Amino acid sequence: MDYKLLGMKIRLFRRKQGLTQEQLAERTELSASFISHIERGNRISSLETVMKLCHVLQVTPNDLLQEEKLLSELTLPEQISLSPRELLQAIALLLAGQEKP
Repeated sequence: MDYKLLGMKIRLFRRKQGLTQEQLAERTELSASFISHIERGNRISSLETVMKLCHVLQVTPNDLLQEEKLLSELTLPEQISLSPRELLQAIALLLAGQEKP
């Protein structure tokens, strides 16, 4: 499992819901710091945490765990709002998906 991709998807769905990390943390009964670590791919989420996130973000586990092209899910303003590092990570993930035989 690619935890950076999972984190980027969580960030994407959080932003689509118009939530801050603090609001998501409050609704999932997690700390904002932990949400930040998850979104950056620095921490591994338990199944229980993934399910809490899915419930609050109104997505299925498949929406979060399916490895698909992330950039295609982003609107142009969302792509622009990515930091240069996040954008490079998303491009690398996109290219890695295209290299499959």
